[in-house]
Amino acid sequence: KAAEKIGELTITGLIDKFKNRVPEPTKQAVNALEKNPANGDRQGSLRVSLEDAIEADPELATFLKEWLAEAQPVAKAAGGVSQTANVTGDNNITTQIAGGSGNNINIGR
Repeated sequence: KAAEKIGELTITGLIDKFKNRVPEPTKQAVNALEKNPANGDRQGSLRVSLEDAIEADPELATFLKEWLAEAQPVAKAAGGVSQTANVTGDNNITTQIAGGSGNNINIGR
């Protein structure tokens, strides 16, 4: 339980570090997504907010790269999954699944 608590604090610290660097609309999008992480509209809202924030502050992109590098080992240690897909060419489709059950993939053409 102590290790879980330390991991939780580390994750919380990383999220706080992120929120302290991004503008208010992005913080609001993160807060909304935390309430319902599976909500596609909220995920999209965060993506759009981040795009706008990076456009207004290009240095934010550098911060995000560094932040993700810092967050990746913490997420792995907390039971998260790290996946990478490098896809080149045209008309490619890639899918990644980690753990869980009842996973379904439907590809329509």
